Amino acid sequence: GESMRYINLTPHQISIQLSTGDVITVEPSGDVARVEQDDVYQCKDSNGVSYYRTTYHELKGVPVSVPGVMYIVSGLVLSASRRTDLAAPSELIRDSEGRVIACRGLRLADPAR
Repeated sequence: GESMRYINLTPHQISIQLSTGDVITVEPSGDVARVEQDDVYQCKDSNGVSYYRTTYHELKGVPVSVPGVMYIVSGLVLSASRRTDLAAPSELIRDSEGRVIACRGLRLADPAR
């Protein structure tokens, strides 16, 4: 069948290491998916520590769903969505300086959110 197409909606090149050891590199598309968030005060505990809950607003810069296309977005954008065609880099691979050089796969949204 058709192979999955990836559209990178982050500003960074995304390198995905396959189980074969090969690497797929997905260049930024030029469009960046964003979401605005607010931390809303909830309460204070007995020590006076304040607790907040994050509320997310609508996604910006995410195209309509297209069969066979997976949109790669930041973890923050993914956490604000239940869409099944959005995924964020997962299982990050770092170099000796701690910089992310690739990931082992993509993380899907939590459908229970």
